Amino acid sequence: MSIASALRATCVAHLLLAVVHGGGGGGGGGGGGEGGFATASAAASCNSTWQYRRHGGACCSKCTPGHYLSARCTADAPSRCEPCPQGTFTADLNTRRRCKPCGQCNTGLGQVPLTRCSSTRDEVCGCLPGSHASREHNYGSVFRCCRNCPRGLGSLAQCDLVTDVACRPCPPGFYSDGSGGQCRPCTRCPGAQLTSCSATNDAVCLSEAKLAPAPNRLTVEAMASSAIGAIFGLLLVATLRVALHAWKQKHRRRHQTRIR
Repeated sequence: MSIASALRATCVAHLLLAVVHGGGGGGGGGGGGEGGFATASAAASCNSTWQYRRHGGACCSKCTPGHYLSARCTADAPSRCEPCPQGTFTADLNTRRRCKPCGQCNTGLGQVPLTRCSSTRDEVCGCLPGSHASREHNYGSVFRCCRNCPRGLGSLAQCDLVTDVACRPCPPGFYSDGSGGQCRPCTRCPGAQLTSCSATNDAVCLSEAKLAPAPNRLTVEAMASSAIGAIFGLLLVATLRVALHAWKQKHRRRHQTRIR
């Protein structure tokens, strides 16, 4: 066989292989269109907020709050979600295999439920009126409800998870209104003072801006003129009433005299 014949044979072989592989690729593309719901969204990018990507690249819907993912989606079926059992919850769109257990308020630490647990939210704990949390916290963290010191008493030391707050009388120059915490220093008024500070109440300052302005001369004269006018009017009305009464009496006597 000549060199030219060998080259022609090689080219034909390569051409046949290209045709065969091209046909196979087309068949693979046709297969990707099968599979219904899951395969239909495989070509699109998933929205991470409400979708997740299953093995194979298809986008599947997450479970709504109050549910958990009992089975992932398949080529023929969507995600299967089940309601959270009692005492558990999910608060967001999720792919959890089980719901989160609800927290419980610790009554031994004085906690009370502010919001009960439901299938979509956890229990929220707080303190009763007249008490406060042992520290700044996010609801759900460990804390103790401590009593507020009564009026006139302040906390000697902050309470903790073991001991309640200790109260002591406020020293001179300090006060406590019963809202809890330590005794606070009394306010020092720069000017006039409406009420002085005591162990139970802070001082109340009367600033010059709050003082009523003294009436000026024109205001006094206007008030005097108004008063004089009112008095004159009352006297005029009284005089007219007396004159009218006297006229009626005189007219009645004349009428009686004519009859006789």
